[in-house]
Amino acid sequence: TGIRIGISAVKGLCLAFSKPALPVTSFDVAAYNRIDSEGKLLCLVDALHGYYYVCGYEKGEVAYPPAYISEEEVLSLAAQGYRLLSTSVLPLAERINIEVVDPAVGLGKATVALAGKGGFGNLTALYIRKSSAELNAEKVSK
Repeated sequence: TGIRIGISAVKGLCLAFSKPALPVTSFDVAAYNRIDSEGKLLCLVDALHGYYYVCGYEKGEVAYPPAYISEEEVLSLAAQGYRLLSTSVLPLAERINIEVVDPAVGLGKATVALAGKGGFGNLTALYIRKSSAELNAEKVSK
């Protein structure tokens, strides 16, 4: 709900001032800290209970679309050559190296790069997995 309210507020301000919006995800913020480096990057956000929201990048483009995956799937992607990044310390860091990057640096680089690519567009919430309410409703209907 908070994200939807925030997006609505930004959309209202953009409309009121006739300004375009530049959508930047948490994944972009992490990735743009190292986007110029060689290889594949996998940006992680803790989804709790051994799961992560992830998005992979290669050469500045999304190479692995946003997904909700288990800790074991993250380890499998790391074994396939993805370098793991996050803007915070994650529980999985006890098992594998996850580079913690600066969100302020990533946000600055992401906004410049995405604006330069003409990334202005429609702000929408990025729903990677169903809400708990939707999952519970499915259980009840079965």
